[in-house]
Amino acid sequence: MKLFKPLFFGIIASLGALFLELLLSLFLGSPEKLSSLFFSTLSPLLIAAILIEEFLKFIFIYKNFQQIEVWMKSSDEENNFKRATLLDSFLIGLGFSCLELFFILLNLPGQSLHALGLTILGTAAIHILTAGVIGYLVVAARKMSLDWTAKTLLIAFSLHFIYNYLIIYDFQPGAILLYLSALLLTLITMIIKIKSAPSRFVA
Repeated sequence: MKLFKPLFFGIIASLGALFLELLLSLFLGSPEKLSSLFFSTLSPLLIAAILIEEFLKFIFIYKNFQQIEVWMKSSDEENNFKRATLLDSFLIGLGFSCLELFFILLNLPGQSLHALGLTILGTAAIHILTAGVIGYLVVAARKMSLDWTAKTLLIAFSLHFIYNYLIIYDFQPGAILLYLSALLLTLITMIIKIKSAPSRFVA
């Protein structure tokens, strides 16, 4: 049940992002373009969609972080607190990717298993990893200032944008996997460091 809750948060965040993206596309007069948005061109709608997605991930991750903080008041639970926040962040990212993967599968008839596998892996990985980065930065700050929130969103947006750039401009699958692997290794390094690092803001 504890694992299901952050997954559900991720799905809800994804639904919220889809609604806002559809609303935005209606204002721009091109709702039919949304399904192929992430694999067509670097447009203002794409940039706005990525920002919406990372913002909603941040909202749900931070809300979940606050709930965990209430549950774990004792200083003896500090490492458990950090691990729980980071694990839930990954699960929120996984939940977020589920809806996007559903629509991707609907729009990929006739694709080879290799191409389909890379698309599924890449989509799930970028949402899980950016959610993990957001979770790491939330834990590092503990008390989010406006400046730290803006930096968190900028980093998550940039990482997501680079992934879409690689997809749109047909970079080799090896380059995409290398980027995701580098992001994963960086995140693992940060997680190891955060266990012993003090919080950026002290209550």
